[in-house]
Amino acid sequence: TVLVSILAGKTIADLTRRIPTSRAVVRAMPNLPASIGAGATGAYANAAVSEAGRAGAHALLAANGIVEWLPSEDLIDAVTAVSGSGPAYV
Repeated sequence: TVLVSILAGKTIADLTRRIPTSRAVVRAMPNLPASIGAGATGAYANAAVSEAGRAGAHALLAANGIVEWLPSEDLIDAVTAVSGSGPAYV
């Protein structure tokens, strides 16, 4: 099972500490146009996510638009600020 999280500011370490049965985790941040299928989602998968798990997460997230896989979890915070909850808040 892969846990896919769109919780802003909650790291994979936070999630696995609070849900210890979840080892395979994908953090994702969609943007507002996702609500009409024209969005973009930044995503990061930890090392416990298999290729099949990543493909499943990709298919789920791609329903909202394009998916860009990030090389580092730290970049999710930038995606959140630039295109995720920042613009949605404004």
